Amino acid sequence: GHDGLTAASEGKGWKSTLPDEGLPASVASTSSVEGDSLFGGSGSWDGPEEGEGEGPAVQWGAVATICAVHALSVWGWRGFEFLVVIMLVQGSGGSLMSTALYSLVCSTAVFLGGPVMAPFLERTSRAKALLLLLGVQQLGAAAATLVLLLLAMPGSRAAGGGAQAAVLLAVCALGAGISLSYTGGKIVVEKSMVVQACASSLQLARANAILKAVDLSALILSPMVLGLVGHLASDRAAAAALCGYQLLACCVHAVLVPVLLVRHPHLQTPQVAASATGTARGDGSHYGGAAP
Repeated sequence: GHDGLTAASEGKGWKSTLPDEGLPASVASTSSVEGDSLFGGSGSWDGPEEGEGEGPAVQWGAVATICAVHALSVWGWRGFEFLVVIMLVQGSGGSLMSTALYSLVCSTAVFLGGPVMAPFLERTSRAKALLLLLGVQQLGAAAATLVLLLLAMPGSRAAGGGAQAAVLLAVCALGAGISLSYTGGKIVVEKSMVVQACASSLQLARANAILKAVDLSALILSPMVLGLVGHLASDRAAAAALCGYQLLACCVHAVLVPVLLVRHPHLQTPQVAASATGTARGDGSHYGGAAP
């Protein structure tokens, strides 16, 4: 009797409609299935229906635009990362010292500049932060590519070691700014804007999977495209193509980012303000953009 009924009624959302006399309080207050129950009574399912409890639908238009912005950025970054190594080695007569110095400067810039940049990203509107970071990344990459083109000119080695050192210094300085800006833009996109555009952990996982696919495709295909251009034409042609791509991507970003934030104004909110607002309301909107 009572032990069996207690065990059967422990499922969430079930309410028994059998008489409550003599039953334990925990059994009398539970719920049930519509129709005949196991014990001959009738009842109804009061739990959530299938699909409920997942929050509002993900804003896939916003996610698609964010992924497009990220794709333009990461393809340019991976291409520049590939090409700068090749051209530095060629410009220094096959020595790897210039490449090692460039990598050291860029890594140090990200290591030291990351903690300084974090408060700026948390308190600045995403439109200003993202446009600034993308602009620095792409215009800096275009400028660095032009400097590398100078290094690849036939008479550059005849100019002397001082000129080559100046070019290397300029490339390292630009590379440090580019690396730091790319890292900051990646944080804004992946850790902030996508989180605001999604309304549940499942939606966020799907959006992050798309971003990861974009990253991997850029890592594989961007160097292959530049390598093919360099093979069919020349390394200078590949550098010129990359420079043009960076300028074009910068112009596209200048249009896409404002349009995204006009259509989805809640994505404009800085991370600190968004988290504080969602926590104060208690509706979880600090996790997904709009409240349910």
